Amino acid sequence: MGLWLKSFFSWCAWVVLTLTQGPFVGFVALFNKDASFRVSRGWARSLLWVAGIRVEVRGAEKFECGRVAVFVSNHHSYVD
Repeated sequence: MGLWLKSFFSWCAWVVLTLTQGPFVGFVALFNKDASFRVSRGWARSLLWVAGIRVEVRGAEKFECGRVAVFVSNHHSYVD
Protein backbone atom coordinates (compact mmCIF):
# COMPACT_ATOMS: atom_id res chain seq x y z
CA MET A 1 0.00 0.00 0.00
CA GLY A 2 2.83 2.42 0.82
CA LEU A 3 4.47 2.14 -2.59
CA TRP A 4 1.16 2.64 -4.37
CA LEU A 5 0.46 5.76 -2.30
CA LYS A 6 3.93 7.18 -3.00
CA SER A 7 3.47 6.52 -6.73
CA PHE A 8 0.07 8.22 -6.70
CA PHE A 9 1.40 11.34 -4.96
CA SER A 10 4.44 11.43 -7.27
CA TRP A 11 2.18 11.24 -10.31
CA CYS A 12 -0.06 14.02 -8.95
CA ALA A 13 2.98 16.21 -8.26
CA TRP A 14 4.29 15.58 -11.81
CA VAL A 15 0.94 16.67 -13.25
CA VAL A 16 0.76 19.81 -11.12
CA LEU A 17 4.39 20.76 -11.81
CA THR A 18 3.98 20.19 -15.55
CA LEU A 19 0.72 22.12 -15.80
CA THR A 20 2.20 25.07 -13.91
CA GLN A 21 5.82 25.10 -15.05
CA GLY A 22 5.34 24.02 -18.68
CA PRO A 23 3.43 27.11 -19.80
CA PHE A 24 5.71 29.30 -17.67
CA VAL A 25 8.80 27.95 -19.46
CA GLY A 26 7.13 28.62 -22.82
CA PHE A 27 6.25 32.18 -21.80
CA VAL A 28 9.76 32.92 -20.54
CA ALA A 29 11.24 31.47 -23.76
CA LEU A 30 9.45 34.14 -25.78
CA PHE A 31 11.55 36.83 -24.12
CA ASN A 32 14.79 35.27 -22.90
CA LYS A 33 16.26 31.93 -24.02
CA ASP A 34 18.86 31.81 -21.22
CA ALA A 35 16.25 32.37 -18.52
CA SER A 36 14.07 29.73 -20.17
CA PHE A 37 16.90 27.22 -19.87
CA ARG A 38 17.38 27.99 -16.18
CA VAL A 39 13.65 27.70 -15.45
CA SER A 40 13.30 24.43 -17.38
CA ARG A 41 16.33 23.00 -15.58
CA GLY A 42 14.70 23.80 -12.24
CA TRP A 43 11.48 22.20 -13.46
CA ALA A 44 13.33 19.03 -14.49
CA ARG A 45 15.19 18.85 -11.18
CA SER A 46 11.97 19.20 -9.22
CA LEU A 47 10.35 16.40 -11.27
CA LEU A 48 13.30 14.13 -10.58
CA TRP A 49 13.24 14.99 -6.88
CA VAL A 50 9.52 14.27 -6.59
CA ALA A 51 9.99 10.89 -8.28
CA GLY A 52 12.91 10.05 -5.98
CA ILE A 53 15.32 9.74 -8.90
CA ARG A 54 18.99 10.40 -8.19
CA VAL A 55 21.10 11.51 -11.14
CA GLU A 56 24.77 10.57 -11.12
CA VAL A 57 27.18 12.07 -13.64
CA ARG A 58 30.50 10.37 -14.21
CA GLY A 59 33.29 11.87 -16.26
CA ALA A 60 31.88 15.42 -16.44
CA GLU A 61 35.42 16.80 -16.26
CA LYS A 62 36.16 15.26 -19.67
CA PHE A 63 33.64 17.46 -21.50
CA GLU A 64 34.69 20.70 -23.15
CA CYS A 65 32.28 23.62 -23.16
CA GLY A 66 31.00 24.54 -26.59
CA ARG A 67 31.64 21.12 -28.17
CA VAL A 68 29.03 18.67 -29.35
CA ALA A 69 28.53 15.62 -27.12
CA VAL A 70 26.34 12.54 -27.07
CA PHE A 71 24.89 11.48 -23.71
CA VAL A 72 23.97 7.85 -23.11
CA SER A 73 21.87 6.74 -20.17
CA ASN A 74 22.24 3.40 -18.44
CA HIS A 75 18.58 2.47 -18.04
CA HIS A 76 17.61 1.06 -14.66
CA SER A 77 13.86 1.61 -14.95
CA TYR A 78 11.13 2.70 -17.34
CA VAL A 79 11.40 6.33 -16.13
CA ASP A 80 14.70 7.08 -17.82
